[in-house]
Amino acid sequence: MIKMPELTKRMRTLIASLTAALVSACAPLPLGIPGDDPDRATDARPVLVVNSDNSIARYQIPATSFAAAMRGHPVVTLDLHDRIDPVETLQDYLNEYAVAGVYAVGAKALGAVNYLAPEVPVVYSAVLAWREFQRESDARGIASDIAPDAQLIWFRHFFPEIKRLGLLYSDNNSHMLDNAIAAAKRTGLTLVPRRVAHAHSQAEQLQRLLEDVDALWLVSDPAVLSSTESITDLFAQADHKKVPVFSYKRLFVDYGATLSITADEVTSGRQAAVMLHQLMHADKPLPAVQYPAGSAITLNLDRVRRYQLNLNRTALDSVSELVDSTR
Repeated sequence: MIKMPELTKRMRTLIASLTAALVSACAPLPLGIPGDDPDRATDARPVLVVNSDNSIARYQIPATSFAAAMRGHPVVTLDLHDRIDPVETLQDYLNEYAVAGVYAVGAKALGAVNYLAPEVPVVYSAVLAWREFQRESDARGIASDIAPDAQLIWFRHFFPEIKRLGLLYSDNNSHMLDNAIAAAKRTGLTLVPRRVAHAHSQAEQLQRLLEDVDALWLVSDPAVLSSTESITDLFAQADHKKVPVFSYKRLFVDYGATLSITADEVTSGRQAAVMLHQLMHADKPLPAVQYPAGSAITLNLDRVRRYQLNLNRTALDSVSELVDSTR
């Protein structure tokens, strides 16, 4: 078991690393600087932002951040939210205009871009099923959730008495399981995974899992979180057993999650701009996916009290949003 001084040391190291990544992601892009190599000069062609629905904040915020970070380079936006045939809409645009690169925001946008496979660099963010898309796409992107190591260290930092952490996963996420188990061990946690083979077995697997763990960890898995009904049922069962749920999206706090470590959407847009710039100029080989450099933490104190959890009060300084009905 990792003692608190060692855990605190690891937290400081992690936060320092994430801060360095955040500074790098937020730095202005060196686009079109006078005196640059002519081969690296700003491309006159615009960068195209394909947005799944610009009226939704989780899509609009990174798109705006991306455009601001691409200063000195023309950016145009194609909003697909009211388009009956998004692929045809995108095809018509690409037939008429030449673009230097594409930023796809959300699954609808990335699906349309993938179908057409334009011969320009493509990056994406705000895609829930990014692991599934990654298996069938050459696009580079920003994951929709914080790196597993970072999430687990935060969980342990807030709730040092948590030892056994439950995880429901489907075949979509089976490849991440070994890494998640290893990350849990490094953090002093025991990961208890349960595979969900099909939707009608999920309730049974969840019921068995809740008997055996101190908390439940939600990860990005569309097969597990397949509908509003399945999400509501999951939280109802966890609440009945008084098992806290740790999540990767602020949305789940509204369902009853105790703690959420959420990717910062502004930073994700800036990261996408940096990634696309590097791809356009072939600066260096890039990984297929980068985890978000910035995060926001939401803590539900109502659930902490309801479940009588031992909360590390010093961790409250890291909280971005506190849910507390007594205030």
